[in-house]
Amino acid sequence: WLTIQQDDLQHVRYYCRITNLEAIEVGGNCVGFQAEVQCDSAYAYMRPKTTAIAVSGTKTLVFQNRSSMNAPYLPKLEITLSSGNSISIVNASDGGREFKLSGLPTSVGKITVDNDRMVLTDANGTNLYPYWNNKTFRLQRGDNNLTITGNGTVSILTEFPVNVGG
Repeated sequence: WLTIQQDDLQHVRYYCRITNLEAIEVGGNCVGFQAEVQCDSAYAYMRPKTTAIAVSGTKTLVFQNRSSMNAPYLPKLEITLSSGNSISIVNASDGGREFKLSGLPTSVGKITVDNDRMVLTDANGTNLYPYWNNKTFRLQRGDNNLTITGNGTVSILTEFPVNVGG
């Protein structure tokens, strides 16, 4: 991660690779360096933020996608069920799309979902794919009207991509 120490860029960072690093010397003393920087995209990323939502039954809320991309954003989720064997997140702002895990065994612990890579893991090693409806959780640009059904805590982890400058 590359951060730029400048007042108007403190809220973002860049994911990049630095190559061809060369020291710049003056009078035998290193006074700086020169490098090639290749970023992974045209966007910077807002600093990571976790929003924890406690649910007991059904909860509706508005969640803002602060990305400047028009494409849907796929955040990471961390889910801990306190009771029951299912969790559902319906995004009315995404055509009613539903991310759902149902019929989960009681042995399931903390669930981590990487929606971008479609990777679901359980702290206890349970294969979660047979219990998933094969729909990722997505956030559309702007406000998203969510309905979460289940019992436990759903944490939404975001690092929104944003345009900077230009």
